[in-house]
Amino acid sequence: MNHYKLASMVPEKMIEKYDEYLPEALLDEGFGRRAFDIDGTLRWVGQVKALVVQ
Repeated sequence: MNHYKLASMVPEKMIEKYDEYLPEALLDEGFGRRAFDIDGTLRWVGQVKALVVQ
């Protein structure tokens, strides 16, 4: 899963002033990058997993 795919599932992505003029694919890309930190989440899950396994 990546930020683009996650954002494509969000029904309302228009946040910025001119978002209404952008195509859906560009909205998905921008919203996904702003709203989701996939790499950070995976690092956090790895850290929690390491604590639980100990």
